Amino acid sequence: MNTYKTIELEINKKVATIWLNRPEVHNAFNQQMIHEITECFGKLEKLKEIGVIILRGRGKSFCSGADLQWMIESEKADYQENYRNSKQMANCFQTIHQSSRPTIALVHGTVFGGANGIMCACDIAIAADNARFSFPELRIGLVPSTVLPYVLTRMNQHKTKLFMYTGRIVSGPIALETGLIDYLFVEAELEKNLQMLLNDLLKASSNAILECKSLINNFLNKTIEEEISSSVESITKIKMSEHGREGVSAFLEHRSPKWINDLG
Repeated sequence: MNTYKTIELEINKKVATIWLNRPEVHNAFNQQMIHEITECFGKLEKLKEIGVIILRGRGKSFCSGADLQWMIESEKADYQENYRNSKQMANCFQTIHQSSRPTIALVHGTVFGGANGIMCACDIAIAADNARFSFPELRIGLVPSTVLPYVLTRMNQHKTKLFMYTGRIVSGPIALETGLIDYLFVEAELEKNLQMLLNDLLKASSNAILECKSLINNFLNKTIEEEISSSVESITKIKMSEHGREGVSAFLEHRSPKWINDLG
């Protein structure tokens, strides 16, 4: 059934599970993974028997953000190509967010950068107690622009600014307290609690859930839709900027960016 290279799809009765499957790089996403996630959601949308969709990661982490090789390729790309890549990522988040089925992100280990976009685009976020969250983009001269509309559906502006400005690694309890996630469980009890949640979700009328989610998303999407275009332009522009190029180069070369050295 699985024809993908970077993800795996499992269907068990009414539950579809999409596994991010690049464990050797902590499921860092590249252009192919973004495309495959988007395509997979499109296929699941056509399967009427699917009641819930779960996103989770193979190996030690949910997702470590953008793949380093993809970042290197972006460094060499022109504005139009960077714009297309950013648009593809924004479309992926939007596809997850607009799925007619309830979606659950089940995260553990590293949840960095754009991984937070995948998680926050889902309806429900469950984390293992070993999960660690971070928005490191500003430290390398970039901005989590395409992630931002979905993070702001979970956290208030002030906590979002704090997490994004500092790039600090946030523990599970802090993520729970600020609303970045909905549930936090010890890893050994993750599956049991997931099953309890699935049992509750599947008791509801699928038609009623579809209508309820549509109503909620339509209210929220008025803001998100307006932000998508500007967020794509924002991340493309910052990638092409002097600080964007210098920050990514410094990151790949394991050195501090020049603006830190200029502080004296």
